Order: sequence, then C-alpha cells, then structure tokens
Amino acid sequence: MINAYLYERHGWARKELEKTFQQTKEAHKLDIMMQCTTGDSDELYKCIVKNAKQPSIYIISVLASKSGIDLAKRIRAFDPKGQIIILLSLNALKAFFPDKVRPLGYVHVKITILSLIFPAFSLRKMKPQLIELMLKAYDNLKKRK
Repeated sequence: MINAYLYERHGWARKELEKTFQQTKEAHKLDIMMQCTTGDSDELYKCIVKNAKQPSIYIISVLASKSGIDLAKRIRAFDPKGQIIILLSLNALKAFFPDKVRPLGYVHVKITILSLIFPAFSLRKMKPQLIELMLKAYDNLKKRK
C-alpha cells in the first residue's frame, strides 16, 4: 500500500483534487490510500510523521502560498524517497524551489480571467498533467518495493 497526502489551502480546490485522486485510483486500480487532505501544513506534516513507514506520494499546492514551499522542504527532509508533486501557477516559480525539495514534477495551473470567475475551470485543465504525474509517482514507488 502506498500512502498519499494532499495539501491545498482552498476547500473547493481540495475537493476537486480529491475527486481527481479517487477517479485515478479507481480507473487504474491503484493500491493507494489518501491518508490526509488538509489546508493546514502543520496538520498534514503531523499525519505524515504518524504514517512514516509507508512509501508516499505528496501533492502540494503552492498557489499563492509560501507555506506550501516550506511544507515541501520539510517533507523532503523527512522522506527523501517520497514522490512530491507541486501544483503552481507560474513556470517562473520553479526557480524559487530549493534543490533540496527535488519534486517529481510540477503541475502548472494556468490562471486566466475565466479561471478567476470559475476557479474549477483551471483545475480541470491541469487534470491530465496531474494524473500523469500521479501514475509516474506510483510506478516509481512500486519499483522500489
């Protein structure tokens, strides 16, 4: 069993991401369990420490939030083999990630006028990219077992 964790500050976005996770799990018959989804970085980290023995995938949103970057650093220090997927709104933000984080990949959430009016629109557009990285992370962890 592989554990998964999701950090997203906005409740509506977290629900969309949880739905994408569940659909991907079912469609690909993945042996994976979402252990914690929250908008509180300290709460998520405590949950990670509590379930430390399992290989894990971390989906971390850094959209307009420095706490996501700090959380990713803490996770990498705690779990060097964990698969971190970063959600961000600008390609340029990748440059601000320290080498210590070493994420598996970045999912670019494009912010447009339409996505500001209908926020779920931008999340739906990035869904294929997120699914691709989730499957890659899952395969990487399965190979290590």
